[in-house]
Amino acid sequence: RKGSRLMSTFRLQIVTPDQLFMDEEVEALIVRTTEGELTILKDHIDFVSNLKIHVAGVKQKGKIRKAAIAGGILQNDKGVTTIISTAAEWSDKIDLQRAERARAESEKRMQMHRDNLNELKIAEYRLKKAINRINAAR
Repeated sequence: RKGSRLMSTFRLQIVTPDQLFMDEEVEALIVRTTEGELTILKDHIDFVSNLKIHVAGVKQKGKIRKAAIAGGILQNDKGVTTIISTAAEWSDKIDLQRAERARAESEKRMQMHRDNLNELKIAEYRLKKAINRINAAR
């Protein structure tokens, strides 16, 4: 076809316990692993990595859409990239007031449970998730 550009894409699946968040062809995925930031393009080498709580970038049709990812695992296998995370949310769908309340509640829980390591870790994880959602929404 005259004037059309063939985009190089690969399949991206983002899975959470609640839903298949995404299963579509994309041009690129920008994520933050425990080893650092990584951009995945078509024909990326197969691998598995842990993900940090971060804002991922998903490029489709030349535009990047942001998603808050609550950590998890990233797998690239035979042209299919899969993220398995406890939560995923498009930045433009985040309820900012709810995220701010979650941050305040998590900070309060961290103060209350300073002497209980398990409760402190749970509160810290929730705080990181809330801050990530706030950053994604802004």
